[in-house]
Amino acid sequence: MFNSKLSFFVFALLAACETTEPIDSTEPVDPAEMPVDADPCKATELAGDFGLFDEANGPSTWDVPSDAIVASTYLRLNPDNLDVFDTYSGPVIGDLLSGRAGLLYLATGQSMECGVARTLTVWESEEAMMDFVVGKAHIAAIGVTDQVSRGGSITDMWVASELPSVDFAGVAEAFADHDGPVY
Repeated sequence: MFNSKLSFFVFALLAACETTEPIDSTEPVDPAEMPVDADPCKATELAGDFGLFDEANGPSTWDVPSDAIVASTYLRLNPDNLDVFDTYSGPVIGDLLSGRAGLLYLATGQSMECGVARTLTVWESEEAMMDFVVGKAHIAAIGVTDQVSRGGSITDMWVASELPSVDFAGVAEAFADHDGPVY
């Protein structure tokens, strides 16, 4: 059994690194090109154009077991490598939608304004979640994190009872206490 948040993040660190290059502040800058600390878009806030997929059937509409595991990713997309993101995220979502054992819920969302993608999954157990994390599609996607993230991306997990609500708003609030890797 995996008992530490560290086990969840080890795989994210395999190929991940954060890089931010200085920008010329005299020209208007697209948020996708801003360094993490200057970006007005934050993991702790949902952007105004944040679009949700399957929110109508989300955890807020049913009783989530208090001991369920909730995991979420906030990915600041690299606009130069969206094709790489599409190539690797498709198999990951396909794996999740294929009847993955222990998966109770999956939602994805995006903000074009901020150039970010989010995921939210609810799992019966940490073991079920880790079976997915070490699966072929997810490991392949982790291997291109340095290409698809522009830095400042985070992933975290919680026991459902630790969150203010089991939805994107609750996760965004919980990201304020994030102490894991940033990639």
